[in-house]
Amino acid sequence: MGRILIVSDEPNVRQTLASNLRRDGHEIYEAIGVDDACSRLLANDFDAVLSAPKKEDDGLRVLNAARENDPSVSVVFLTADASLELAVESVWQGAFEFLTMPLQTELLRATARRACWCTALRRENLILKDTVARFEGTAEFYGDSVAMQAVREGLVSLVAQDRSHQRSCLDHG
Repeated sequence: MGRILIVSDEPNVRQTLASNLRRDGHEIYEAIGVDDACSRLLANDFDAVLSAPKKEDDGLRVLNAARENDPSVSVVFLTADASLELAVESVWQGAFEFLTMPLQTELLRATARRACWCTALRRENLILKDTVARFEGTAEFYGDSVAMQAVREGLVSLVAQDRSHQRSCLDHG
């Protein structure tokens, strides 16, 4: 599953969250407060960050540090004192989810799975975009093997068919 950083000043909160998330096979790391979270975020890659701050500003600081270090990471806010303002502000700044405590165990586990999955998709998307950018504008295929000749001929045929189809659609459209 994923590598998850749990941020809270409360040992009981960290232990409860960690215990529940380990059931799904997540690798759990714990940070005591914002400063500890920031140093761990700089030293490691995480798939999700669960932030349960005592103060609203601390949660937003963790969110900003996580997103600065890795814009693809999913940050989940957990709070006992839910305010609409904090929920809106955290989502506006890029939080993946905003949950109020006490949490239902299944909701916590499902949210963590979705957060890790979303991070993986974002990272894969970045890799694919980078790969496309490297090959964009490259009109050459390398190699003279029989297989590469077949690929070139096949692509030329496909492009010719596609252009023929486009002209046909334009003529009849």
